[in-house]
Amino acid sequence: MKAALSSLRNGEDWLGDQQATVVNYKGAKPRGRNEIIETPLGLRQLEDWNKEREFSGFREERPSIKRIISLDGELKVLREMVARIFEQQEQLITENLELRERCKE
Repeated sequence: MKAALSSLRNGEDWLGDQQATVVNYKGAKPRGRNEIIETPLGLRQLEDWNKEREFSGFREERPSIKRIISLDGELKVLREMVARIFEQQEQLITENLELRERCKE
């Protein structure tokens, strides 16, 4: 029992005959997500976290000039589309206001 109490004071959890280490926040230096590796549950949590970080079709690769040029062209097209959408929206708003004025008369 004394061993269990002293282990709890040292930041360790005593589970029956098996001892599982937990993070001692008093003296341990924070190491980020790697602190949960000590238990099987922690390993599962770390594995799930790594799966979340994997993006489909994304790899760290150096972009080529061709890719940069094509992305620049795509951005220009998107900017033009957004500008046209805003122009259409303004036109529809003015038409709507004119129709409201006609209905009031």
